[in-house]
Amino acid sequence: MEQPLSGQDKAPVPSGRGKLDTPELQQEFELKVRLPLFLSSRIYALTGLIGSLIFIWADYHYLNEEFTHLVLVRGLLVAVCLVMLYISHYTTMRMSFLLNSFGLCLFNALIVYFGIVAANTGNPGTDIYQQGTILVILYACTLYQAPVKYTMVLCGFCWLSYVVGISVFTYTRFEILLNNALVFGMASVLGIMAVMQRERYIIDNFLQTKQLKKQQVSASQQALTDALTQLPNRYALMRELEAYQGQVPMNMLVMMLDVDNFKRLNDTLGHKTGDMALKAISETLALVNKEEQGFLARYGGEEFIMFMEGLSSTRIHSITKRILTDISNMKIEGLPNITLSIGAYITQGQDNSISECIEQADHALLQAKQLGKNRVHFHNS
Repeated sequence: MEQPLSGQDKAPVPSGRGKLDTPELQQEFELKVRLPLFLSSRIYALTGLIGSLIFIWADYHYLNEEFTHLVLVRGLLVAVCLVMLYISHYTTMRMSFLLNSFGLCLFNALIVYFGIVAANTGNPGTDIYQQGTILVILYACTLYQAPVKYTMVLCGFCWLSYVVGISVFTYTRFEILLNNALVFGMASVLGIMAVMQRERYIIDNFLQTKQLKKQQVSASQQALTDALTQLPNRYALMRELEAYQGQVPMNMLVMMLDVDNFKRLNDTLGHKTGDMALKAISETLALVNKEEQGFLARYGGEEFIMFMEGLSSTRIHSITKRILTDISNMKIEGLPNITLSIGAYITQGQDNSISECIEQADHALLQAKQLGKNRVHFHNS
């Protein structure tokens, strides 16, 4: 049975905004944020690849003499990129980024090649073929959803391949080459800045969401935890009872535990000493409960409740005896000798609800008090 988390069990809250400063946090970000974004970008890549076939019309109109081999080259590259896009679905995210980035580089190389062919034909209007690189840059900086480092490499390759390819293999007028190089370079710089801003936003949002969830978990745990003893409280007990959904496990030990003469201790030594006693008792009971994998809660005041399942009759008597002994043997400075009385009930097949079993254990506790305290009394024993 689960207990509310203690302060030591809580995971650390992210240390600062905009920083994934641990490998675990980085991995969680990659899986929960980066991966969904990247998966969504594949449909855009697919749309772009298929949409690029529209330019076959321009190939036919402007480059009719080279049309056949250009169609083959364009179709082959689209097919290769589609295969790479399909394969990336079955690889790691890092490998997927590498495959898709390589595909974009290939596609830009195709665009530059078409620009070279178009420039060397000398036909009017073919300068527009040199502008396709801007589309790859725009895609890399927007829909691709890649980290900044990938985007920088992609944009740098696109810009460099255009400048080298067109300047070396064509006779494009210098002013056109310079204008395009400046436009592509500025688009790359602005696009990378936009990606950096997007990265900061999604990382901040991830960290803030994570911290908010931790705060919600902490608040929820605090609502289920007794402030003094750090044990589950009455509300947590009600949640535990709801989990049984009206079914009572066979041979489950239900114990009501009450501190003997607690009112006298409070009246003579003060409430501060009483609180100290309750803390010491709860720690001792928690050790036993942890070993037996049961459920322990502060029922109210000086009363506690424990559930334990799957115990033999011999084990049940051993546990109850141990609890009495451990409590009575506590030696804490400032505390007198303390004892407990325990009312116990072992569930039967005819039991209808856990609440009724608790009532039986509570009735047994009253009998234990009447019989002299510092003892365990089993219902109907």
